[in-house]
This record gives sequence, C-alpha cells and structure tokens, in this order.
Amino acid sequence: MNHEVCQLVDSIHGKTKLNVCGYLLVKDKNQNEKYYWYCKYKNALKCNGRATTNLVGKEHLLMKFVEHNHAPIASHFDIVQILNSMKNVASGSSDPPAQII
Repeated sequence: MNHEVCQLVDSIHGKTKLNVCGYLLVKDKNQNEKYYWYCKYKNALKCNGRATTNLVGKEHLLMKFVEHNHAPIASHFDIVQILNSMKNVASGSSDPPAQII
C-alpha cells in the first residue's frame, strides 16, 4: 500500500505541524513510531479533522486521514516556513524589523 509522505514544519511557537493536502495539523501524541495529529482549527472552527502517520526513518507516512469541515489553505505551509525564516534571521541580527522583512 502506497502512503503519502507528509511535510513537517515548526510553528513560530515551537510546535511541530504536519502538512497534509493543504491542511496544517498539530501533534497530539505518539506511541513508538505512530503519531496522531489534530487540525489546527480544532477549537476555532470545531474541526474534527485528524491524521495518523507512521515515522519511517525521518519521514512521516500518512496512514489515516479524517476529513475536515473547512477548505484547505495551501499557502499556510509556505507562510509558516517564511515566518520561521524571518524569526531565525531576526534572532541573529541587529537589523531593524523593516530591514528583515
């Protein structure tokens, strides 16, 4: 059975998020190599979207995906990556914020 490889990104608050089909999910828990994720909008939109992945090497393989009650936002993953990059540059620079942006 072929399973989709999912991308991980750290949020600006230091939590690991998973990108699945344009949805960002937050790590709930893990048991050995099995990871459980819930939708970033669990509380805000009362979304029950969830995913289960298996960690194989350094890659998360999607095993189960529960549908969300909202549309995916494909740019969220890119936005989080850009914010992380800006945060890293800002922490090691004395440039003013406008220069970093």
